[in-house]
Amino acid sequence: MSLFRLIPCLFCVLLPGLSAAQAPSPLVNAVRDYAARAGGDARTQEFRHALTDLDRDGVDDALVLLFGPDWCGTGGCTLLVLHGAQDGFRFVSASRVSEEPVRVSTRDRRHGWSSLIVHSRQAGDVLLRFDGKRYPPNPSMQGRASKSQLRTSTVLIR
Repeated sequence: MSLFRLIPCLFCVLLPGLSAAQAPSPLVNAVRDYAARAGGDARTQEFRHALTDLDRDGVDDALVLLFGPDWCGTGGCTLLVLHGAQDGFRFVSASRVSEEPVRVSTRDRRHGWSSLIVHSRQAGDVLLRFDGKRYPPNPSMQGRASKSQLRTSTVLIR
């Protein structure tokens, strides 16, 4: 295992609030379901998450930044967006090559969903806009977030 892949995992152990044990059970189940479908380790315990209402339906959605060798590479890690419902979470999208900080825009919305801003090693801080079905799968191919967009966003995952 490369040193790069170990570093995010070490942060998961050393920093508080990062384990799946502290996430709501329905969220842990949704992450494990995604991991199993995506061909990774369905027992994944290494993720950071934030809950926020991205689509303004009154129910919190989840942003989940996965860590570990199945989910991180030289460009970053996998960010999941999960739609919250009364009975749990359902998969919306996965964006690879994402890093902290993960922000939500307080002003920019597309198709009823708040835009996200993530850091991408290749492109810097980029804006991810919902296209009606999902957020872009590759943040490094998106346009940079403006200073105004960064200033008016809220950091959810650091």
